[in-house]
Amino acid sequence: MSPGALAARLGVRAYLLLRAWVDRLAPAELLLAERITGVAGTAVAGALVASGLAARLDDTPRSASALVGDGALAHDTAERLLRGGVAVGLVDRTGSGFRRNRLTRLLAPDAPRSLGPLATYFASESNLRAWSRFVEAVRRDEVPFRLAHGRGVWEHLASSEEESADFARAMDAVTRLDAEVVVHTPGFSGLAVLCDVAGGTGALLEAALRAHPGLQGVLVDAPGVVQLARRRFERSGLLGRVRLEPGDVFAAVPPGLAAYVLKDVLHDWDDVRAFALLEAVRRAMPPGARLLLVELLLERGALESLAALTDLQMLAVTDGGRQRSVEQLALLLGRAGFSAPVVHRTSTPSSVLVSEAV
Repeated sequence: MSPGALAARLGVRAYLLLRAWVDRLAPAELLLAERITGVAGTAVAGALVASGLAARLDDTPRSASALVGDGALAHDTAERLLRGGVAVGLVDRTGSGFRRNRLTRLLAPDAPRSLGPLATYFASESNLRAWSRFVEAVRRDEVPFRLAHGRGVWEHLASSEEESADFARAMDAVTRLDAEVVVHTPGFSGLAVLCDVAGGTGALLEAALRAHPGLQGVLVDAPGVVQLARRRFERSGLLGRVRLEPGDVFAAVPPGLAAYVLKDVLHDWDDVRAFALLEAVRRAMPPGARLLLVELLLERGALESLAALTDLQMLAVTDGGRQRSVEQLALLLGRAGFSAPVVHRTSTPSSVLVSEAV
């Protein structure tokens, strides 16, 4: 583990210990009530983005009426929503009114690494409906999303261009949090070409191209998502270094390349489908070609709580998707024809597992 990664993880560990110490000072009833009503924080974050309040809040305290202006949101509703934002720590309040804080800044659409799209997705009707059936579904050993919607999440997203784009933007926002760090790990160096399998709107590949000027890129994903990626590379001036390939990654990926990367892809699938995807990638790879898996690992340590909560999101919306440990990923890789992975932990929650086609 690099010194930067170690320092970051120690920082997270210190934060968790400090929070646990503070929690011991609070009444148990208050802490439990906060946990039970946690869905309100999700809804408030989504509403701050959807209403435009997150974008209008700045460092100057203003009243709810001033922040709404002539917008469609009623002044009383805005006041209550902003008070809720204060309650969950997303907004600050002074005697003069409401103002943004460091978390509000990350909800604004113009923030360099805005999490507004993630808030929009988590507060969406389709996601919250899945969670509303969570208790019933896990008791019946069913998939909450299927119980709520009558079909799987990927079928659902494929049926709605708007929801598919919202989901793609949310995943883009998550990728941008750690892409610049990830692409500087050893597995990304010395490559002439890199294929991003199920690469979404291209956030990781864009970071890799910027970090490695001699690199050429290939991105494979569903046709609608590839069009969003095209717009990204056109804006960044990198389209000339990228080949965009719409297609089904379970059927085939572009063959014969030196390296392939999957970031936060395997956790969407159960072991059978994850293995099938790795097999499809392996068929395309010449012996000795490099495979990079970028994953939030399920392991004990500073990031255990984040991995556990992400794992529950997979339980709620996917058909058997899950976070995995290094050992579980190594087993899948070995069965699919890859070498044992070398693990590079970063200063972000993501780790990079490097294997070769054998």
